[in-house]
Amino acid sequence: MIIPHYINENKSDMRGIKPGWYAMDDGGKLSSGPFSSREDCLSRGAHTRKQFEAITAQTKELTELAQKVTTEIAEPLKAGVTKAFNNRIA
Repeated sequence: MIIPHYINENKSDMRGIKPGWYAMDDGGKLSSGPFSSREDCLSRGAHTRKQFEAITAQTKELTELAQKVTTEIAEPLKAGVTKAFNNRIA
């Protein structure tokens, strides 16, 4: 079957995808040390921006992978329908 083969072939692509809360290493260190409110706010904003960028990139990768799988699944179906339709006409 196409899907298991495709998934096994691309497991290395999936290993790089992490949940958003694990994407950044500095997540638990935001409030460590003597931060002012402004510094804390800027630090949290920077961290949130990094998380958003990481999740956006992962979403793009997953979308591309889904499109690839859909295309690979559609090709044999399209060929089979075309063949059946041509046999019926002939």
